[in-house]
Formats: sequence, C-alpha cells, structure tokens
Amino acid sequence: MTKTEKSVLNKFLLLHAGSLIIFLSLIISGGYRYNSQQIHRAERSELRAIVYAFSGAARRGELPSDDVEWIFFDEDGEKLGGNFNLEDMDAVIAEVSQGGENFLMGEDYNYLFFRFPPRFFENFNTEIFDDTNIDFDKDWFFMVRAPIDKETYSRLFWAHAALAIGAFIFFMGVGFFLTRLFLRPLRCAIERMDRFIKDTTHEIATPITAMLMSIEGLSRENLTERDAKRLTRVEAAARSIKAIYDDLAFLLADRASLKERECRLEQVDVGELARERAEFFEPIARARGITIEVLVSDFKKPLTDRGEMSRVLDNLISNAIKYNKQNGIARIVVAGNRVAVEDEGKGVPADDRKRIFTRFTRLDEAQGGFGLGLNIAQLLCERAKMKIAAEDCEGGGARFVVSWD
Repeated sequence: MTKTEKSVLNKFLLLHAGSLIIFLSLIISGGYRYNSQQIHRAERSELRAIVYAFSGAARRGELPSDDVEWIFFDEDGEKLGGNFNLEDMDAVIAEVSQGGENFLMGEDYNYLFFRFPPRFFENFNTEIFDDTNIDFDKDWFFMVRAPIDKETYSRLFWAHAALAIGAFIFFMGVGFFLTRLFLRPLRCAIERMDRFIKDTTHEIATPITAMLMSIEGLSRENLTERDAKRLTRVEAAARSIKAIYDDLAFLLADRASLKERECRLEQVDVGELARERAEFFEPIARARGITIEVLVSDFKKPLTDRGEMSRVLDNLISNAIKYNKQNGIARIVVAGNRVAVEDEGKGVPADDRKRIFTRFTRLDEAQGGFGLGLNIAQLLCERAKMKIAAEDCEGGGARFVVSWD
C-alpha cells in the first residue's frame, strides 16, 4: 500500500471511527436507559403490590410478612411501627407530595411510600401497632423498601458495553474492507502511471545522455556568437531535462522504498560538491541571466551519501535559478556545519515555509515545474538525519539551509 493510500485509509477510518462512536453511543445508551426503565417499572410494581397487600392486611389486623421491610410513621416523623429506621425522616416527609405514591431510589434500596389523609385510616385496626394512641388528625405515611439488584444492572451495563464494542469492531472491519475495495481502482491507476513514467524515463535516459555528451564534445571556437548562444540554450534545455529525469527516477525508487535503498556513507566534501553542481547548472543559469556564486569557508564534512547530498543541492540550486529575479545571483554558502542556497527572488512567505516541502506544492504557478524538488530534498535530509529549512535573506529573496551535526 502506497503512502497516499495509507493516508486516505487512515483519514477515512478516523472519520468512520468518530461517526461510529457517536452513533453507537446514542443507540447503546438509549437501549441501556430503556432496559433500565423496564427494571425500574418491575421493581416499582413489586413494591406497589406489597403496599396494596399491607393495606388489606392492616384492615384485618395483620402485619406484613417478616421478609417485607416496612415502616409506618406520622407527619411529625414519629415511627408507629415497622422493621427498619430512616436516618432523616423529616427530609423524606418534606419531599413527599400531598397524596399518592412516591418512588425514591437510594444507593442500596428502592423506596415506595404513600401519604394518606387521616380519614383513610379510620377503619384500620390500630392494635397491630405498638402504640394504639394514634392521632387520627395527622397524616400517616407508609413506606416499603427493597434492595437494589446491582448485579442485574451490572450485567445489563456490561451486556450493552460488549454489544457496543462488538458493533464497533464489526463496522470498523466493514469500513476497512470497503475502503480497501474502493481504493483498488486508485491503486491500479497509480500503478499504471508508475509503469508509464518508468517506461518513459527509461526511454529518455539514453537520448538525454547522448545529447549532453554531444554538446560537451562540440568545439565552440569556430562558432559565431549567435550560434554559441543557441548552443548554450540547447545545453541548458538538455540539463533541465536531465534534472527532471533525475527527479522522476528518484520518485520511482522512492515508491519502492527509500529506507531499503543502499546508503554509501562517507565524509563528503560539500565545498567541492557545491562547485561541481554549480558548474553543472551554469549553462542553465547563464541562459536565464543568473550568476551562480559559491562561497566556501571552514566547514565540517558531513557523514552521508555523496549521491544523495548531490541530489539535495541540485534541487536547491535549480529552485534558486528558477525563482530568482532577472540577472540575479544564486549564491551557495558552505560554512560550519551547514550549506545555504540563496536567491534574490520574492522569497517564501512565513506561512508557507512548511507547506513548501509538501509534494506537488508550487507557490508560483507561472514558473512551471512539478513541485517535487523540495519534497525530494526533505526526504533525503530526513534519511541522512539532516535538517532543512527555509529562511528570508537579509536583502530579499529566499535562503534554504541544510544543516548537520
């Protein structure tokens, strides 16, 4: 899978995962709430049945069975009967409505209680309570409780959690499969394009080499000034085509795997290499009216691959010629642990100094090109554990700096 495919796949799966999390959260949480409410209704119905059973039993002078937890108290919070106690009876009374049933859920128990007006108990057999001197002018409260079945809620929670995880994994798998399926035509198109570029570069390699060798073998002594200029333009065009060919050849190898490419490490004389590459680009620069200057002072030789360092310099020098002003200077400065390539063009805006290294990015469409050079330079610098950055020149223009330890 290519880097582009991986990027598309990762972005889609990230978006798909976010959408799934939101969707499943809504669905699963809704299902959990619905089932929890069903359990609440069942618990409430059970407590309600106990209350109704007590109401009939109290009229017959009977108490609830021992397995029922209940309490009977008046509006002053005085307990009249029951087998458990409330810690804060007044607070409970304050929350109770004027009549009807009230359902409360505590940490460990569910509570159901009723508030009855005095006349409701006029027919009750009060002998079932310890204190038979009951004030019938007060409201009475009857409450029952049952322990919350936490295990049932725990099973319900984990069942929904397992369902959510299973659904997430399933739909992520489906999304991954479909994305790979939809990317297949893109992969086929890229492979066809790669084959086309590979075949094309293979075919043009020989004529380019032949052109350059023929041009270099020509004698300029017997040429008129006009013919000499024409020959210079032909040589510049041939070298430009050679630079484009080198970039395409690099990209084809990069698709295979840059990491697997053999790297021949050596102490590279960057000053000598800079002069060599400046000489190579001199016909191109001369055809555009650009002067190339190479300034070398004391510098530290980097341990790197000479061919890859040459490729970095080629792309930076090519850009310095292409984006320079008319009759400007492209300057290569080697000093310390860095090499800088400067031009006298418009420079690179601060907001674009990171984006400029992205493949196919061109800030000036009028200058042509494919937007590959700086991306290739960055890839090679990362491979060699070097740093590359864009800066402003003091007198205007752009400076690209490659530094090493």
